[in-house]
Amino acid sequence: MKNKTGRPPIDWKNLSYEEYPLENLLGKRSRMWGWIEGREEKIGKIDKDIEKLKQKIQKLEKSKSPHWKQIHEWERELKLMNVVINQKSKLTDKGNESITLVKTDKHIRGKVSYFGKPVWCHIGSLHKNGKVHTDKLIGKMSDNELYDEFRYKLSLKIKTSKKGDSFRVLPKKEMDKRKGVVTKDITGKVRKITSKSLDERDEYRKKKDRSVYVKDSDKKKPK
Repeated sequence: MKNKTGRPPIDWKNLSYEEYPLENLLGKRSRMWGWIEGREEKIGKIDKDIEKLKQKIQKLEKSKSPHWKQIHEWERELKLMNVVINQKSKLTDKGNESITLVKTDKHIRGKVSYFGKPVWCHIGSLHKNGKVHTDKLIGKMSDNELYDEFRYKLSLKIKTSKKGDSFRVLPKKEMDKRKGVVTKDITGKVRKITSKSLDERDEYRKKKDRSVYVKDSDKKKPK
């Protein structure tokens, strides 16, 4: 067996700093500073990438703006469409509840709130035949049949109305709402006209005027 001579190898890994030779310790410190600087450079590059991503995110966020603007415009238009659809449904068989019939011993009239404005139509004299139910006298018709006659007369009135007439499909308040105009109520409070307020007004008038029946003989004669 061969005898080993000379200094034994140093276990640098498990050597404490107190046991390190000064030159080796200075060298290890210098190398570790270099490692730290290298890692700091990598962190700096990552920060630059993060900043670029932030700028890209901000640019993407700004690119949402025209889309949101268009969506809000469409939502506004949808609200206006819903108002019109709700009002125009009064011209269909789904709108019977919104129609008020006023019957006298000579003729029958109908009334409906159309776009917040009361619209009257003469359905016909009791002794005449209807325009929809042509084989039946006005005075012999059921309420549902009278509603059909009223809707027919109302649709004609809308089609034949001219600009500047006393009857307009969209009254001034509805046109103001389209322009974003607000109004003051009788208390002086500023309110915005909405489809909900129009519907509530329709409901109030419907309850107030529902199933009104007036006889000519009951009318008070002027003194």
